[in-house]
Amino acid sequence: CNLYCLDKNYGGVLIIWDKIFGTFMTERNKEEIIYGLVVSPQSFNPLYLQTFYTKAMLDKSIKMKNPWDKLGALWKGPSWFPGSPRLGLDEYKVNVTSRIKYNPQVSPWQRIYIILHFFIVFYGHCQFYGDKQ
Repeated sequence: CNLYCLDKNYGGVLIIWDKIFGTFMTERNKEEIIYGLVVSPQSFNPLYLQTFYTKAMLDKSIKMKNPWDKLGALWKGPSWFPGSPRLGLDEYKVNVTSRIKYNPQVSPWQRIYIILHFFIVFYGHCQFYGDKQ
């Protein structure tokens, strides 16, 4: 896990937001960055992937005692706990490991089925939009 860059560089494309909020961290040249979430999903189900982190945040919020800590669990960094800075202390940060790449096995018949449907849809698209000039 790259503890020095956990809870950093939220801005993605526009780093100005990270500079404003103090979450910008430059990458180290010789260290591979591990990307992902603190709570790693163990599924490839798209519906689960859209909702699991919200559930994890709500579970953390429910465990807090007072209302301010409940809000802090929702609005502060994922490593935050009561009494720590907004992004949490390094000793509370979770060791994040890289996930297994999603690479399902596709049988030859499934490949033929997919290619056939691609060309049928492509042909239909060309017929429908090709004469609209």
